[in-house]
Amino acid sequence: MSFLDKLFGRDYDDNRYEYEEDYYEPETDVMRQPPNVNPAGKSGRVLNLSSNNPHPGGNQQMIEIVEPQSMETMWQICDYVREGKTVICNIEGISAEHRQRLVDFVTGAAYAMDGEIQPVSQLIFVFTPRTTRIGRDGYSTDDYAFASDEYMRNARVFAR
Repeated sequence: MSFLDKLFGRDYDDNRYEYEEDYYEPETDVMRQPPNVNPAGKSGRVLNLSSNNPHPGGNQQMIEIVEPQSMETMWQICDYVREGKTVICNIEGISAEHRQRLVDFVTGAAYAMDGEIQPVSQLIFVFTPRTTRIGRDGYSTDDYAFASDEYMRNARVFAR
């Protein structure tokens, strides 16, 4: 073999295979899993679609009726709305000087949680979470929502 043959990688040596041996791996039974295909790019999160509702009738909306006797009750009303419950609040039992404060506080909380407040009378209100809308006979949903917003902007809880 000449120098140029070695330089250009031309190896004419017949003994070049003497170090390579025939090696066979014994076949083993391997269980193959199908490839994990994620259709349409959906995430692998698991969502619990069952309800924690103890009632056998399926998903039922809870409505809490609250008659506050003090200002501490406003926190409980906000917690109910945050939990997705509708709250009917009768503020007749609270002192006159605290009525407006309670309504303002709970109205702000309902607004912050994308909830809604609807007056039933001067001293009874319905607070709903974002998943619940209130309708009234004779009004379309949009008309009543506008009327309710106007009422809340202009209304004052009258002291009796």
